[in-house]
Amino acid sequence: AQDLRDPQVQFDKSVEAAIISEFGSVQAAMMSLIECTTGGHDWGISHALLKNSKSFVPYAFLAYIGFFALAAWNIVTSIFVEKAMKLAQPDLETRALDQHLQDVVDAQELTHIFSEVDTDASGTISLRELETVMTHPRFRSY
Repeated sequence: AQDLRDPQVQFDKSVEAAIISEFGSVQAAMMSLIECTTGGHDWGISHALLKNSKSFVPYAFLAYIGFFALAAWNIVTSIFVEKAMKLAQPDLETRALDQHLQDVVDAQELTHIFSEVDTDASGTISLRELETVMTHPRFRSY
């Protein structure tokens, strides 16, 4: 906008009118930026208008568009990854069923170990048999 006030910078009247139309007020500039970032207006057209300015404004505009695009894609990607991770995790029922099945297998294995140690087949384990079981390698894994 400073270039518009500079008497040494000469713009074509149609370019000057377009710049004022898109960026002539805070409200117009905000609306143009929102339209450019959301696809309501081609940002290349706005950049072509701003390129006529010999200041940093065209570069600041490109930085804004780039930052917005990067931020928007980060948000979309994070939502996608979060939903994918949620779907990849087993639900509570599945985890409970898996745990129950593992408990059943563990109980069967312990029963088998204790039946091996019950040398007198009494159905009970004596202190000597319990001490033997405590040194059993498969029992120690529990």
